Amino acid sequence: STSYQIVGSEALPLANGPQYLLLGYIWFSPVSRGDLFAQFETLWQNLTVDDVMGASAVADYGLDKFKVSLQDGDAALPTSADFESTDALELEVPFLFDAVYSFVFA
Repeated sequence: STSYQIVGSEALPLANGPQYLLLGYIWFSPVSRGDLFAQFETLWQNLTVDDVMGASAVADYGLDKFKVSLQDGDAALPTSADFESTDALELEVPFLFDAVYSFVFA
C-alpha cells in the first residue's frame, strides 16, 4: 500500500542512506535561531570549562555522583575551544535555548 507516511527527525539518522528509505518518508531537522539566539550565543561564549566541570559545578550538580565518571565515559570532555563559537553545536542546543538559559541563570 502507498497510503502511509513516515516522519523522522535528527533523532533518527539516515545511517544507510536515502536509497534504503521507503516511499513516503519525510525527514526534518529542528532549528531554532530566532531573535533571542544572539543572547544564547553571548552566554555560551562567556562560559568556560571551569563553569561546567570545575569544583563548583561538581558540587552544585553532583557531577561526581554519575555511575560512570565523566573522565571514564565515551563522550569527549569539554574544552575551551567548545565555547569559542556556537557553530559546532548540535541542533538540539539552540533548539533548547530557553531551557538552557533558564537553567544557567536559576
